[in-house]
Amino acid sequence: MSRSDFAVISLVLLTGKLISLRSSFAQKAAEATTFPWFCIVIHETHFVSTCTIIRENYVIVSADNVAQKIPGTSRYFNQVVQRLVIKAGDEASKALHVDNYQVKTPKKLYVSRPEINEIFENPDNLRGQIVGQDLYGLAFSVGLLWFEDPFKWSEFVKPVPLFDSIADTTRQIEDFLGDTELELMDQKPCIVATWNPKTRLLEETEVIFIPDQSCREVFCAYDENACTTFPKRPYLMCFKSLNFRDMCLKDRGAALICNHFDGKAIGILTTAVSCGFKNVPGVYTSGKIVQQLLNKVIGG
Repeated sequence: MSRSDFAVISLVLLTGKLISLRSSFAQKAAEATTFPWFCIVIHETHFVSTCTIIRENYVIVSADNVAQKIPGTSRYFNQVVQRLVIKAGDEASKALHVDNYQVKTPKKLYVSRPEINEIFENPDNLRGQIVGQDLYGLAFSVGLLWFEDPFKWSEFVKPVPLFDSIADTTRQIEDFLGDTELELMDQKPCIVATWNPKTRLLEETEVIFIPDQSCREVFCAYDENACTTFPKRPYLMCFKSLNFRDMCLKDRGAALICNHFDGKAIGILTTAVSCGFKNVPGVYTSGKIVQQLLNKVIGG
């Protein structure tokens, strides 16, 4: 499929509905200034997770990615938080201004249970019962990394746009999902930025909303263990790429941006199965939950 030509992308849902959308692209290289909140977390030579800048001292990360074992060792990334590195901005543009590319060392990782009634700081065992498990990872799979030296905002490094309040977030997202479900054939795609480690380029991918029931049916067809268990949490949303390729494990932690809300983030990618090659949607945690976690951490 040519990136320069308009293409008609069709996705057949298990409900029998056919979604046909006209798109100028499904996946293409992205400008770093278009997604200045995009960041990555690494440990030595290992890519750990995509992350999203939300405050001067905080980034959102995939808690499940951070809970993975360090290759070749018996330890986990969450056990060496202060040896992780956060990279943001565009390294090639650092010569123009020092703040165009910034590297931070996190000091603390904050995670929670799904109810967000208790915050855990630098937990040693994320694979235990501390936060619980869903079928494809931690039950509450967003975490916060805090670092002492704050970001300095620049053209290439800025926080992701969030809603003004949790109540506002909840209402607008629910209205959007409800309206979109009624007009599946006519929806406008949202966008997710991801990092391609092979090309070392930032890419943007268009994704469309998949209704809850259709999403559950797709997961059930992919994995019978998911038929009654996933996705079921009320703050989870499903979106599918307008491409045969979808999000991968490394992409978890990326922000879901929808122009319906003046480019605000409505969710964070938290479940990505088989890079979409089995036609399985990505699952995103609502921005409401991200704001609740941040408020809980900042408020103590």
